Amino acid sequence: MNCIHEYLDEALRQKDPQAEGLARVTQLYCYYNYDMTDSISYYLPEALKSMKKNKTWDYYYNAWNILIESCIYRDKIQTALQEAQKMYADARSTKSNYGLGVSSYAMGSIYQAMGRFREAEASARRLHRKNRVLYDAFLLHQKAEASMQPGQDAV
Repeated sequence: MNCIHEYLDEALRQKDPQAEGLARVTQLYCYYNYDMTDSISYYLPEALKSMKKNKTWDYYYNAWNILIESCIYRDKIQTALQEAQKMYADARSTKSNYGLGVSSYAMGSIYQAMGRFREAEASARRLHRKNRVLYDAFLLHQKAEASMQPGQDAV
């Protein structure tokens, strides 16, 4: 973590928004991987504010998705869904296809986990229109889920 903090400090010193976004999202991924949810809650608002100001949208939506994944991991599915829906609305307002793709992927995964397959399919269709790579990843996830649940077809 010290290296990430030093990298962030240097990015801020050099006023490099791409390096700053990378450092902040990497820091959040580390907190997620080490199950440090309090640190995610503490650092995420500042990270999102900075990324929004710098218009580093890919990092912005990746960082926001860490919160959603953290909610899913802690079985806070409704909170995760609300965050994914807020992200989708935000991505529409910023006209970010990447943000629309990330939020559609998140909603589809959440709906799939909830057994709400029609909504998962609708999210997959939105995702297909916005981001083909995320759509392919979503389909793989759907197939894995379906193989674990007898009688359910993948989207």
